[in-house]
Amino acid sequence: MSNLYEDHVAAFLTLLTAADLTVFDGEILDENGEVPDEVPEQYALVYSYFETPNGLVAADAIPLTGESIELDPRMYVHCVGITAASARSTAAQVRAAVLDVVPVVTGRTGSPIDWREGQPPRRDEDVPGHPVHDQVEVYGWRSLPA
Repeated sequence: MSNLYEDHVAAFLTLLTAADLTVFDGEILDENGEVPDEVPEQYALVYSYFETPNGLVAADAIPLTGESIELDPRMYVHCVGITAASARSTAAQVRAAVLDVVPVVTGRTGSPIDWREGQPPRRDEDVPGHPVHDQVEVYGWRSLPA
């Protein structure tokens, strides 16, 4: 049985990896599941969050039966580079890969991905290997049963 949340995350991550971006899902791990000594100079670190609209949050998203059938995925993408310019470059690559694309999730139909909010690049010295710049971009879409 598939996991509705994981299916949406996988659809989004597929768009990024198809654009030849180095992508991490929620944590920076190598192929062995361990924290690497060094990380790539540019990458996207993705965190997901899901809202299920209700009558208070999104009254237009609930049928008259009151059943919550819609899902609003949000993908928080940390666009990372060794300089502010390379973080912006990563953000531009992410934007080109996902903006206005309708993600493919089996059994669901959705709206095109749109940009929701963002933050400018900031220096982060907690990443293994070397300091980086991190620009956060938030993308989201609405998903309905097909």
